[in-house]
Amino acid sequence: MTTILKDEQKQQEATNQSEIVQMAIRCSKQGQKAVARSLLAGVCSRDPNHEMAWMWRASLAESATEGLECLEQVLRINPQSVTALAWLEKATRPTQASARPVVQPVAAVIVPAVVPPAVAAPPPIEIAQQPAVEEPVVASPRPVTTPSVTPDRLRAMMNRLSDTHPSIKVPEIATVTAPAPVVVVHQNPVPAKVKEDPSCPFCGTRWLTETEAQCSSCGGMPIEKNPGDFARNTWLDKNAMEANIERLRKLADGTKFEQEYLLAVAYMNVLNTGEGLKQAKRAIDLCPEDPRVASVLRPYLARPRVMVVDDSATIREVVTRTLEKNGYAAVAYPNGLYALGEIGDLKPAMVLLDITMPVIDGYKVCESFKKNPETKDIPVVMLSGKDGIFDKVKGRMAGASEYITKPFKAEGLLKTVSKYATKQA
Repeated sequence: MTTILKDEQKQQEATNQSEIVQMAIRCSKQGQKAVARSLLAGVCSRDPNHEMAWMWRASLAESATEGLECLEQVLRINPQSVTALAWLEKATRPTQASARPVVQPVAAVIVPAVVPPAVAAPPPIEIAQQPAVEEPVVASPRPVTTPSVTPDRLRAMMNRLSDTHPSIKVPEIATVTAPAPVVVVHQNPVPAKVKEDPSCPFCGTRWLTETEAQCSSCGGMPIEKNPGDFARNTWLDKNAMEANIERLRKLADGTKFEQEYLLAVAYMNVLNTGEGLKQAKRAIDLCPEDPRVASVLRPYLARPRVMVVDDSATIREVVTRTLEKNGYAAVAYPNGLYALGEIGDLKPAMVLLDITMPVIDGYKVCESFKKNPETKDIPVVMLSGKDGIFDKVKGRMAGASEYITKPFKAEGLLKTVSKYATKQA
């Protein structure tokens, strides 16, 4: 039980820090950026490895140098952070507006060279505005000013980061050179095509790049992932994702693959495997030829299923995450009545069953499983805080295959599960 309590304390501490980060995000959206910076600084001080807090500090930085230092810390924590690398690349390349001058339609005009403005820290992605059509302007000669963060400064910072963390792939930083004067002959200007900003399919937050690996607002992972990655996601705002699921459920009418697929992935994010499995089947029935069926949904359904029955929310959470991280589909229920009603449809490879539960205890649940011809061959492993010989004998008499005493370690649990949940029927 000591091990479980420690895990619960760590989880509670991580939850508290995540709640503070979400509070900072809300303050930022309301324009209280100073308050948001203070909250994020406190989280980074207490948890220097909180990747999401550092990312938001970078987006709210008051200077380009501060923003780059925050991104450097993100890459120390996660060298493969797609978002951080994308921000660095965006910060270190000239913008289209500075790369090519725009002029009014005249007979023959020589446009002077334009030097890109100083690189600024990337803005918060949740308040990014829809890009507007560029209005033609006449470029006039202005004194050239030295950028506050030069390409050489950026290159030196990136080289230092590469030396200390060889595994980080540092993007190329192009040398900014002024374009040669361009002679423009009279012509009708063509308005720039407005491209729709990419956004999170769950909460709608605007993204910096076309394909973000994870939303910086709700913490959801919409990109095709290994199912075990969802259990390792410490950024997820579970309350926000549950609200997203409720909204998606109202939109899904059972006729569109995209809606059903997105709802299935949302259930995967919150580790609601029971609903996730059902939703994945609905999506497959609508469009079995979609490539995501073979790459995401079928592998998700093919994992060995383990039914977890325990009245303790902590035990259910710890066991579920442990199993999901290691390639199993863990479906948890708070009491035996739910288990008796769902086992026929779920068809688990095995059952982890607590003994002491309200309404109906584990012994009676196990006996009911063994009396049913459809479930009698499913292995049942009893979980109990008691280690007496009488309890073990009683479990065997009820039909249990094995007996695990609480508290148990992850290694012991996985060793037992691997003996019975070898493959999904």
